Amino acid sequence: DIIRLPRLFRFLQKPLAQFISVVRAPKSKEGYASIGGGSPLRKITDAQ
Repeated sequence: DIIRLPRLFRFLQKPLAQFISVVRAPKSKEGYASIGGGSPLRKITDAQ
C-alpha cells in the first residue's frame, strides 16, 4: 500500500501493485545479480 488510490479506484489497487512488481522484477533481478545475487544485509545479519 505504498501507493494509495482514491476510494473510487480502490478496486485497482491490487492489479496495479502486481503490474508494478512484474515490470520492476527484471530490473531488481539484474541489480541483485550485480551485487552477488542477494542482499548484502543478509550476510551481515547472518554474521551477528
